[in-house]
Amino acid sequence: MAESTKKECVSCAELIQLNAKKCRFCGESQVEQEAGHDEKPERVHSSAQAKKFYQNWVFWVIAVLSILAALNGQNLAQYVSGQVSGELTLDNAKVEKIIHDGVKKQTGLDVKAECPSRLAGKVGDVRQCTVTDDFGTVTFVDITIQSSSGDITWQVRN
Repeated sequence: MAESTKKECVSCAELIQLNAKKCRFCGESQVEQEAGHDEKPERVHSSAQAKKFYQNWVFWVIAVLSILAALNGQNLAQYVSGQVSGELTLDNAKVEKIIHDGVKKQTGLDVKAECPSRLAGKVGDVRQCTVTDDFGTVTFVDITIQSSSGDITWQVRN
């Protein structure tokens, strides 16, 4: 029976030439330890396996997260950061000005429009803001997101 011409690297466990002084994969020296040295090849081999397991684990976590993100119509960064695909954040000051100017034009009243601190949603979503007149009367206003560029329509709620 012929002898094998390959052996496992003591560090990464890849197959290398039997007489190799360094591993061609990880660069680790293959010179055997002197007698009496505390380190055992089994321990080195198990740490190499642990390193390979960790590398594989990271790959699989990224792969699974990428698949989950794709199923939600997102990329990995959106999925990990919690952004909802297709959601846009409206400029509160701009929306409040549109409402203020619209109410003033229709009624002649100078009102204060206020929207939630994070005004966001998808096209077609309805959000609520409020207007307060000089007498302290609060009225709700429905905001409908019309386009992905942030166009809105608004309507005073009855």
